[in-house]
Amino acid sequence: RAVLGLEQNPLLRSHAATTLARLHASGREAWRAATQPDVARALLAVETNSESPPDVCASALLALGHAATSGLDTTLDRTILAELEARAQNAVPLPTRGFARIALARLGASASNEVAPAVLARVAARLCESITTDDPAGVAWAALASGVLARGREARCFAAHAELLEALRERFRVEREERSAGALAIALGLFRDRESASAVLERHSEARDERLRGDCATALALMGAREAADPLRAALARSLYRPDELARTAEALRRLGDEDAPEILVELLAGSRGLATQAALSVALARTGDPRAVPALAALLEDGSKTVKARSFAAFSLGLLLDPRPMPWNAALALDANPFVASPGLYDPTTGSGALDRL
Repeated sequence: RAVLGLEQNPLLRSHAATTLARLHASGREAWRAATQPDVARALLAVETNSESPPDVCASALLALGHAATSGLDTTLDRTILAELEARAQNAVPLPTRGFARIALARLGASASNEVAPAVLARVAARLCESITTDDPAGVAWAALASGVLARGREARCFAAHAELLEALRERFRVEREERSAGALAIALGLFRDRESASAVLERHSEARDERLRGDCATALALMGAREAADPLRAALARSLYRPDELARTAEALRRLGDEDAPEILVELLAGSRGLATQAALSVALARTGDPRAVPALAALLEDGSKTVKARSFAAFSLGLLLDPRPMPWNAALALDANPFVASPGLYDPTTGSGALDRL
């Protein structure tokens, strides 16, 4: 009712679509089968209604990736697939088109083995066309969708869609726009494409944009490119005043099994003075997942001469480090959420204190 209700606040309807998809995706198989038609019809009704606000349509599109059955063998399933294909091709604005591509990839990734070859061929063809012909902003969305497809299908996707992988490699080779190049690097990482490791490592060393360097570090870790450990370790000290790059480089080294990064970061933290540096190093230490970081973070937390904010970052980082879950506690809140719908408590651009601002 919250998703369909035209009289409801658009913010509520957008988040209701996300919640509906999460509930349906996490339910037991029998319950999912019983409720699937109602969920799918509700989301389609919203997405195809010209009176629905753009943000509500975008959230419903993203949710549709969970709404089809794995067999894709009903009229309703075929309607969902056709709608996502059409919207992935021509939806306006671009984020809505991007959400459709991600939903299409998710649908392809969840297809049963009996129908997967045909469905994956359709999905891969759409993404391959976008990666080859789109402008950089459109390519970024198509690359992320390709990563979703690769991650969902595991090795079966890699063997079946060499054309898509080759399109990603070629576009990464020529792409000069930093955000799009970063998305392409992440997609190659999710494909675990070791053949691209040297190109990604070269881009990491040449890039001037810190976000692109962070994306390349993440991609190298996803590929399992252990030859990147030395260059990434050397980049730690150089990224001392770039907190996002520092944290992502530390996490990449953890994924690569590097044992020296925690000691380097502990030494840097001991000599740090400013709040920004202490906060960045605290989070980076947490991302290493190494128990040797605990004494350094505990010492910062207990040091009354440090600022309250520096000590609060130490506490936050200790929680992140000691959390046994493979992903940060707030990652579940971001799953399939529409980031363009600012909800109080999730995002706070003024203070940066939202639950997802530190993800």
